[in-house]
Amino acid sequence: MRAVAAFTLKEALRRRLVAVVVAVTGLFLVLLSLGVQAEARLGGPAVALLGGVTVVLVGIYLASPLPALLAVLSSAGAISAEIESGAMQAVLARPIGRAQIVLGKLLGLGALLAAYTLVLYGAVLLIAWAAARATLPDAPAVLGLLVLQPLIIVAATVLGSTFLPTLANGAAAILLYGVAAFGGALEQITAFADVHALSDIGIITSLMLPADAMYRRAAALAAQGQAGGLIWRLAGPASGAATPSPAMVWYALVYVAAAVGGAVWIFTRRDV
Repeated sequence: MRAVAAFTLKEALRRRLVAVVVAVTGLFLVLLSLGVQAEARLGGPAVALLGGVTVVLVGIYLASPLPALLAVLSSAGAISAEIESGAMQAVLARPIGRAQIVLGKLLGLGALLAAYTLVLYGAVLLIAWAAARATLPDAPAVLGLLVLQPLIIVAATVLGSTFLPTLANGAAAILLYGVAAFGGALEQITAFADVHALSDIGIITSLMLPADAMYRRAAALAAQGQAGGLIWRLAGPASGAATPSPAMVWYALVYVAAAVGGAVWIFTRRDV
């Protein structure tokens, strides 16, 4: 299994996809840094401090689609692409079980996404600290939730790759992520307007893919107890007024385990 994980990680790093994502990430961080520095210079000390607090939340919000996109693009063809190209037959001819193939691919992709996510948000925190000495409260819990977000998407996408063509699987994963993010935004409205239908839609989409719920939980923890965080929770572009409960985190972990188990079960029974 470790050999499959190492091979999957090497193949992912060799692809131009990772280079493109790294380039886009670098551009994003440069623009974020310039924006933060401009805000700190134009405002007084109080404005700079408020901006430094909120830049962590703004950076997390703006950066959150990047790990999600990399998760989908890197894992959409994890199984299906090799089946379509005929390479999977050569792999199965070796003394390695199908469950080990699935778990190895998940391990390699998960390591790649976890490392990328930590580096990305670590850079965001460094920019916020350099501009206004802003720090992230409860950093381990916040970063843990942010890392869990792309891992959820990887697990769901690899599951899809065991029975869907690569293109269809990638499109389905992107649409599912978009629907979950839209449903999460609708759920925030219920914090200000008592519309139960919108709340139900948000809950259903979170259960379908709890990735966006992990971001909102992380943002709520990061904003807790701070003046800038209070403003963000009330008026930010991704308001955290309705915070997912800790039970949703446990559900997300069960979701990942179920997706991994489903991927193993389907692939071990699929005729290649």
